[in-house]
Amino acid sequence: MNRPAILFDLDGTLIDSIGLLVESMEHAYGDREHRPPVDEWVAAIGTPLDAIQWGALLKSAGALEMYRRGRGRITPVDVVDFLLLDREFPRALRFCLGRAEEALRAITGTAQSMYRNDAERRLGQLRAELDYAQVEEIIGGGLHQFLDEFQDKLNAVGTAMTESFFAPRPIAGNGRAYSGMV
Repeated sequence: MNRPAILFDLDGTLIDSIGLLVESMEHAYGDREHRPPVDEWVAAIGTPLDAIQWGALLKSAGALEMYRRGRGRITPVDVVDFLLLDREFPRALRFCLGRAEEALRAITGTAQSMYRNDAERRLGQLRAELDYAQVEEIIGGGLHQFLDEFQDKLNAVGTAMTESFFAPRPIAGNGRAYSGMV
């Protein structure tokens, strides 16, 4: 007998790990009171301290070896692009969102480009946002601001998942809540 599988990311390997990466990115760039304009920031690329800090960020994300294999020299623009927008690195935000969306669709059976609940809608919007994002726009608009807004949207996805799959629902006829779990 074939039974459909239901997948939940209870160990945090798909969605919850993104928050740690966002915190790392904020730490690397967001702790400055004065954030330089993009042209000043880009002009500072290549200094020894710059490379050390961005290399440390890659190492903390378990990304240094894969980054070096694919991109070579460490530059802030390439590091941000790699950690946020890469389609193949398993800890990149875009990659994680794609896998999370695949898992959610495996649960609901909803076809691509469609949604049946708020969790699918929000997750699809966030993934599409990263699909069309350009690293220059992210940096130009403020990396820290982008990461803060991304984290807020990701939190909304988590809330929608909780409401869609785990929130108690009333039983028809008696008005009492029932969680569906025994």
